[in-house]
Amino acid sequence: MRRSEVWSAGRGTFEDCDRCGNKLSGVESKDGGHPTLCGCRINRNSFHAFHIHEKGQATVTNCDLASNQFGAWEIGTRCIVHQDGNRA
Repeated sequence: MRRSEVWSAGRGTFEDCDRCGNKLSGVESKDGGHPTLCGCRINRNSFHAFHIHEKGQATVTNCDLASNQFGAWEIGTRCIVHQDGNRA
């Protein structure tokens, strides 16, 4: 399955979706991108559930972020992540 990539100040809303089994992270946000995820399953990815870097942002609520090779998050400096009710 392809990962979700949100770049260049892009936006996107993902609800009740699966981002599983990717060779990299399940979701990537950079360059001012700001995805919103709610009730998603982001599991069994080869790196992290989320890779937020280069001024990326994300809003993540009530998602299952368990069972990723290197954990749930890789968050760079100067990045903003709002999260609530997630399972890691």
